[in-house]
Amino acid sequence: MARALSERLLHELTSIREELKHELERVSDAELDWAPSEGMKSYRAQIQEIGAMTAETTTVLTEGRIPSWEEAEAKVRGESVAELVASLDETLATLLSHLRAGFCEEPIAIPEEWEAFFGTAILEPEELVRWIARHEYYHLGQIVTYNWIRGKNPYKP
Repeated sequence: MARALSERLLHELTSIREELKHELERVSDAELDWAPSEGMKSYRAQIQEIGAMTAETTTVLTEGRIPSWEEAEAKVRGESVAELVASLDETLATLLSHLRAGFCEEPIAIPEEWEAFFGTAILEPEELVRWIARHEYYHLGQIVTYNWIRGKNPYKP
């Protein structure tokens, strides 16, 4: 029997998060502000962007409003990798709770500011959840690349 949509989305979000945590276990606190080149985001900035986008999009899904970027970014705090990962998990917990409580599949109006980006004024909530997953996976790929540049081969434990 096929899994329900909410179960599939939960699996996608949690499996990506586990991959991200695995990669971040390979990053020391001293490396958090490192970036491969001038103008590129550091590990810390990558982590903060993941959490802020998750918080922002989750607020749209659960409250129907776009928080300021500063409000979303404030949810991702910490001076160590462990603290940053814990705050990432807090940002995701709200969405996971929402999905577990009974995911709504009815289309919703998205904020006008996002209409051009998504190409529509009405969107299924699933698309916003998948946006969160795609966004996190994109930054996970950057973190894998950063680790590889630093000599941490992802194919070796």
